[in-house]
Amino acid sequence: LYRSARQRALNNDLPFAITREDIKVPCNCPICDVQMKPSNNGGGTSVSPTLDKVIPEKGYVKGNIAVICKLCNSTKGSGSAELHRKIADYIDRHTC
Repeated sequence: LYRSARQRALNNDLPFAITREDIKVPCNCPICDVQMKPSNNGGGTSVSPTLDKVIPEKGYVKGNIAVICKLCNSTKGSGSAELHRKIADYIDRHTC
């Protein structure tokens, strides 16, 4: 997680001021509670742990990183909080 994040920070001109010790990998994703499992393949799986930038533009700095599953990280990165609320409201309205 550390090496990949450092490379992404360099590639995207983002701040990078964390150490390996700053990365705490929980057993379960703090968003969806799925048990996270590291993957041996390069792309990982939906339950692989990933390093999230809570506020993307702040980069990889202390207080702005969390380890969450790949599915939640990719979903989170796809839109704003407002858009995610609208999607959740839509699902709630159309669930039997």
